[in-house]
Amino acid sequence: MLAKSRENFHRLLAATWVRSLLVCCAILVVVALCIEGYRRIDRYAKGVVKQQAASMAVYATLANPPAWLEARVQNSLLEEAANFAKRDDATYARLQNPLDANVLRELGEAYTANPAERSKAWIKSITQVRRVVDKDRNEQRIEIYADYRMPAAWVAKDGHFMLIDSEFVRLPGDYKADQRASRPGLMVLSGLDERTPDPGMAFGAPELRAGLALAQAIGGQRFAKQVAMINLSNFNGRHDKLAPHITLETIYGTSVWWGRPIGEESFYEVKAAVKIKALNDILVRYQRIDLGGTYVDIRTEQIRVPKRSAMATGETEVPAGHG
Repeated sequence: MLAKSRENFHRLLAATWVRSLLVCCAILVVVALCIEGYRRIDRYAKGVVKQQAASMAVYATLANPPAWLEARVQNSLLEEAANFAKRDDATYARLQNPLDANVLRELGEAYTANPAERSKAWIKSITQVRRVVDKDRNEQRIEIYADYRMPAAWVAKDGHFMLIDSEFVRLPGDYKADQRASRPGLMVLSGLDERTPDPGMAFGAPELRAGLALAQAIGGQRFAKQVAMINLSNFNGRHDKLAPHITLETIYGTSVWWGRPIGEESFYEVKAAVKIKALNDILVRYQRIDLGGTYVDIRTEQIRVPKRSAMATGETEVPAGHG
């Protein structure tokens, strides 16, 4: 009796194990069929999407260009996207494929590689590249979002002019004097003792930092229209320790002796705010910041001009001094 009970128990265990195995196998078969079905549906759906996209026109656009960025520069930047699409048929096909996100990343990287090429240096960084599918118009629009380098000043060197941003990065282009009219509000910095870098690369000259700080300080002042350029050639007294380290060259071919960089005034030299007030006062009283002479020295409490200054009538010190 006991032996028979054991035999029945083992049969029951065997039957349960077999049933469990069969159930597991059945589940695995169902899962496999589901996965294969999903793959087939996915391949079919992707094929349909690619087929539909192949008939759509694809074009790129700059999504957030600043108002100051000229149309010719924008067109030049868009040429980069066109050149990217023309690399080969495979690249263009990838641009048409809405499911290919990597190609958008690669397009963004193309804008920041080799910044000296064409107009690339206008872009500081690419923040996003996205695709917008417009089925009604049967087209795809690739939108490029970027941070742009805004011009902060002109740099005069070797007979031509260049633009720099606030980080001293040289922007694309070489300009003649008459072409500066396109950006009349920017100061000109001259007298840099440094080799000109390629577009997209930064100047390293310390005088440029001082010059740009001065340009930003006086750029919005009433007298700024009479300043033709900021001359940095004697920065830090490298040619003459006793001569002014920085001068403002006027539109009349004369000079304003500014002195040391902002924040580096020493001994007898007054602060930048005092100098700016003096130039505004001179403008109001005499209409010319050079007082009609070859130079005007505003470094000290008492403004000094040449004895033959037409407006100073033989005086070496001007009554409208620093207030």
